[in-house]
Amino acid sequence: MININQVITSQHHRSEDIVQEKINWIKEQNITEIELPVYEIGIDDLYLLADGHHRYEAAQELEINILFKVVRQPEDLTGINLLEQFVNDGQYHYLLSELPVW
Repeated sequence: MININQVITSQHHRSEDIVQEKINWIKEQNITEIELPVYEIGIDDLYLLADGHHRYEAAQELEINILFKVVRQPEDLTGINLLEQFVNDGQYHYLLSELPVW
């Protein structure tokens, strides 16, 4: 099982409108836990959340369980190649604490 303290991202921007849409969808579907895909980086036992940031925020706000599921990156990228491919709008930081990774 992946601990949220092992999950990193480089996406900083979140749209409040999209988060609210996700909240509404979760409530309408009566969802009690969210599963988010992460890629194994192969560095420091860290995992990359490349997609699902708005669902994460919605689940946090609703205080529902979040499960991180390791999925295979389609191009088999790992390490620095994976990080370079998925860099978004800022430096890599821990998803939960938002502290810089390196």
